[in-house]
Amino acid sequence: MRAWEELKNDRQAIICEDLNTEWFIDMGVMITRFKKDGSFLIQNTMTNNEYFDEISPSQYDKFKMYGWEIGCLNLNIDVNNETIERYTNKLRHDINQDVRVILEDRLEKVLNKNQYYIDRLEKLM
Repeated sequence: MRAWEELKNDRQAIICEDLNTEWFIDMGVMITRFKKDGSFLIQNTMTNNEYFDEISPSQYDKFKMYGWEIGCLNLNIDVNNETIERYTNKLRHDINQDVRVILEDRLEKVLNKNQYYIDRLEKLM
């Protein structure tokens, strides 16, 4: 997998390991390589619960084809787009002005962060 090879060759990347696995976490993404069979697990760490979510098959393809940074940027954009949609839907239905102000502020922050990731991705492509 291209993403893992990039990390292994990156002198600044600190890859942790134990008896059975090697792993690396950055940019809200955790990649794990299982030593026994060489398989990979990539997880989104930007969750609101105590567990990480495995990424989708199409997101795996981006890590395989384009590498670590582009894969991470794509995942971050996907996560932010879901958050933008959630906040937008809440704003359509919420009439409480205090809640609207908070949601609008959060939405603006996510939109700015998403644009930052989009700009970085465009520079790499």
